Amino acid sequence: WTPLARRLEVALLELLFAGKGAEEARELIAGIVADMRAGRLDSELVYRKRLRKPVGDYTASQPPHVKAAQIGGEEPGSFVSYVMTGRGPEPADRPSAGLDYDHYIEHQLKPIASIFVEALGTDLQRLFDGVHQLWLF
Repeated sequence: WTPLARRLEVALLELLFAGKGAEEARELIAGIVADMRAGRLDSELVYRKRLRKPVGDYTASQPPHVKAAQIGGEEPGSFVSYVMTGRGPEPADRPSAGLDYDHYIEHQLKPIASIFVEALGTDLQRLFDGVHQLWLF
Protein backbone atom coordinates (compact mmCIF):
# COMPACT_ATOMS: atom_id res chain seq x y z
CA TRP A 1 0.00 0.00 0.00
CA THR A 2 1.07 3.56 -0.64
CA PRO A 3 1.35 6.18 2.11
CA LEU A 4 -1.73 7.90 0.64
CA ALA A 5 -3.84 4.76 1.04
CA ARG A 6 -2.74 4.42 4.65
CA ARG A 7 -3.53 8.09 5.28
CA LEU A 8 -7.01 7.69 3.78
CA GLU A 9 -7.65 4.66 5.98
CA VAL A 10 -6.73 6.58 9.14
CA ALA A 11 -8.79 9.60 8.07
CA LEU A 12 -11.87 7.44 7.43
CA LEU A 13 -11.45 5.76 10.81
CA GLU A 14 -11.24 9.16 12.48
CA LEU A 15 -14.43 10.24 10.70
CA LEU A 16 -16.26 7.15 11.89
CA PHE A 17 -15.11 7.51 15.48
CA ALA A 18 -16.10 11.19 15.41
CA GLY A 19 -19.62 10.18 14.40
CA LYS A 20 -19.38 11.67 10.92
CA GLY A 21 -21.13 10.18 7.92
CA ALA A 22 -21.03 9.58 4.22
CA GLU A 23 -21.11 13.24 3.19
CA GLU A 24 -17.98 14.06 5.19
CA ALA A 25 -16.27 10.95 3.79
CA ARG A 26 -17.23 11.96 0.26
CA GLU A 27 -15.81 15.45 0.82
CA LEU A 28 -12.60 13.96 2.24
CA ILE A 29 -12.19 11.67 -0.76
CA ALA A 30 -13.00 14.45 -3.24
CA GLY A 31 -10.36 16.67 -1.62
CA ILE A 32 -7.74 13.94 -1.71
CA VAL A 33 -8.46 13.14 -5.35
CA ALA A 34 -8.34 16.82 -6.33
CA ASP A 35 -5.00 17.26 -4.56
CA MET A 36 -3.68 14.07 -6.13
CA ARG A 37 -4.68 15.09 -9.66
CA ALA A 38 -3.06 18.49 -9.08
CA GLY A 39 0.23 16.71 -8.32
CA ARG A 40 0.32 17.80 -4.68
CA LEU A 41 0.39 14.22 -3.35
CA ASP A 42 2.88 12.59 -5.72
CA SER A 43 5.29 11.85 -2.87
CA GLU A 44 2.55 9.77 -1.20
CA LEU A 45 1.99 7.61 -4.28
CA VAL A 46 5.20 5.60 -4.04
CA TYR A 47 5.03 1.84 -3.68
CA ARG A 48 7.88 0.13 -1.88
CA LYS A 49 8.58 -3.58 -2.20
CA ARG A 50 11.60 -5.81 -1.68
CA LEU A 51 13.20 -7.49 -4.67
CA ARG A 52 13.60 -11.08 -3.45
CA LYS A 53 15.65 -12.52 -6.32
CA PRO A 54 17.54 -11.33 -9.39
CA VAL A 55 15.34 -9.64 -11.99
CA GLY A 56 16.19 -12.31 -14.57
CA ASP A 57 14.80 -15.04 -12.31
CA TYR A 58 11.26 -13.67 -12.64
CA THR A 59 10.28 -15.66 -15.72
CA ALA A 60 6.66 -16.74 -15.17
CA SER A 61 5.47 -13.21 -14.42
CA GLN A 62 6.92 -9.82 -13.73
CA PRO A 63 5.23 -7.93 -10.89
CA PRO A 64 5.34 -4.12 -11.05
CA HIS A 65 8.27 -3.80 -8.67
CA VAL A 66 10.33 -6.13 -10.87
CA LYS A 67 9.57 -4.06 -13.97
CA ALA A 68 10.67 -0.92 -12.11
CA ALA A 69 13.78 -2.73 -10.84
CA GLN A 70 14.74 -3.57 -14.42
CA ILE A 71 14.76 0.12 -15.27
CA GLY A 72 16.50 1.13 -12.06
CA GLY A 73 19.07 -1.67 -11.97
CA GLU A 74 18.17 -2.81 -8.46
CA GLU A 75 19.91 -5.74 -6.80
CA PRO A 76 18.24 -8.68 -4.99
CA GLY A 77 17.41 -7.85 -1.38
CA SER A 78 17.00 -4.14 -2.03
CA PHE A 79 13.77 -2.25 -1.73
CA VAL A 80 12.32 -0.96 -4.97
CA SER A 81 10.46 2.34 -4.77
CA TYR A 82 8.25 2.80 -7.78
CA VAL A 83 5.23 4.68 -9.09
CA MET A 84 2.59 3.74 -11.62
CA THR A 85 2.77 5.92 -14.71
CA GLY A 86 1.05 6.02 -18.06
CA ARG A 87 3.81 3.68 -19.24
CA GLY A 88 3.46 1.28 -16.31
CA PRO A 89 5.66 0.94 -13.22
CA GLU A 90 8.77 3.12 -13.16
CA PRO A 91 11.36 3.99 -10.51
CA ALA A 92 9.96 6.64 -8.18
CA ASP A 93 13.04 8.82 -8.43
CA ARG A 94 12.93 9.10 -12.22
CA PRO A 95 9.58 8.42 -13.87
CA SER A 96 9.60 9.14 -17.60
CA ALA A 97 5.83 9.57 -17.86
CA GLY A 98 3.11 11.24 -15.83
CA LEU A 99 1.61 9.39 -12.90
CA ASP A 100 -1.47 7.30 -13.63
CA TYR A 101 -3.85 8.85 -11.11
CA ASP A 102 -6.74 6.63 -12.23
CA HIS A 103 -4.65 3.61 -11.20
CA TYR A 104 -4.30 5.04 -7.71
CA ILE A 105 -8.03 5.75 -7.43
CA GLU A 106 -8.98 2.24 -8.58
CA HIS A 107 -6.25 0.23 -6.83
CA GLN A 108 -5.49 2.23 -3.70
CA LEU A 109 -8.30 4.61 -2.70
CA LYS A 110 -11.37 2.59 -3.67
CA PRO A 111 -10.26 -0.66 -1.98
CA ILE A 112 -9.62 1.23 1.27
CA ALA A 113 -12.91 3.14 1.07
CA SER A 114 -14.86 -0.05 0.28
CA ILE A 115 -14.09 -1.32 3.78
CA PHE A 116 -16.02 1.61 5.27
CA VAL A 117 -19.12 1.86 3.06
CA GLU A 118 -21.38 -0.24 5.28
CA ALA A 119 -20.41 1.64 8.44
CA LEU A 120 -20.95 4.94 6.62
CA GLY A 121 -24.35 3.84 5.32
CA THR A 122 -23.48 4.42 1.68
CA ASP A 123 -21.88 2.67 -1.28
CA LEU A 124 -18.61 3.06 -3.12
CA GLN A 125 -20.23 4.73 -6.14
CA ARG A 126 -21.67 7.50 -3.97
CA LEU A 127 -18.38 8.06 -2.14
CA PHE A 128 -16.57 8.53 -5.44
CA ASP A 129 -19.41 10.23 -7.30
CA GLY A 130 -17.99 13.00 -9.45
CA VAL A 131 -14.36 12.16 -8.65
CA HIS A 132 -13.38 11.52 -12.27
CA GLN A 133 -14.72 14.91 -13.33
CA LEU A 134 -12.77 16.86 -10.71
CA TRP A 135 -9.66 17.15 -12.85
CA LEU A 136 -11.59 19.07 -15.51
CA PHE A 137 -12.02 22.13 -13.27
